[in-house]
Amino acid sequence: WLATDSWTLGGNYSWTQTEYQDDVFISVDDDPTKPEPLFPETQYNLEGNDLKRIPEHKFTIWTGYDFTLPTGILNLNSAYSYTGDFYDSGVKRDLDRVRGRGRLDVSATWRDNADRWTVRAFVDNVTDEGSARGIGTSTAFQDYQQTATYLYPRFYGVDVTYRFGHLL
Repeated sequence: WLATDSWTLGGNYSWTQTEYQDDVFISVDDDPTKPEPLFPETQYNLEGNDLKRIPEHKFTIWTGYDFTLPTGILNLNSAYSYTGDFYDSGVKRDLDRVRGRGRLDVSATWRDNADRWTVRAFVDNVTDEGSARGIGTSTAFQDYQQTATYLYPRFYGVDVTYRFGHLL
C-alpha cells in the first residue's frame, strides 16, 4: 500500500492446513521411546498428521520510507517475518517440533541521482533470535543425537554497488 508518495506499507499472511488424509505408513528408526534394536518394525500411520515442514501460520509485514536528498534518494526499510510451529517429520512428536520464530531486519539504502551508486547498510535478525530452521534425530547407533540447523544470528554490513553503464 502506497500510504503517501514516500511511504509504503506491505505484508502477506498465509494460513495453511495440511493433513495426510489417507493411510501412509512409514518405518521409523529414530524414535528413542522405541529403540530399533528392540522394536525393529516400528511403523507409524501418518493419516491425520500435518505434512512435514509446513507451518499453519506465516506472515511478513514491512515498511519503507523514501527521503529525497539533493544527492539522491535515501530509503529506510524494515521487515518483520514470523513462521509458526511445524514438524520436521511427518510423524507428529515433540522430538520433531520446530518452534515458531520471528525475525526483524532493517536497512538504509542510498541511491545517487544518476543511479550509478548504491550504498546499503543493513542489520538482519536485529533481536539476535537463535531459532532452529530444522531438527533431525539420529538412530540408536548414534545414541539418538539430535541436530538442528540454525538460522544465522544477528548479521550486519554495508554493500556498495557502482554501475559502469546501462544495460540494454
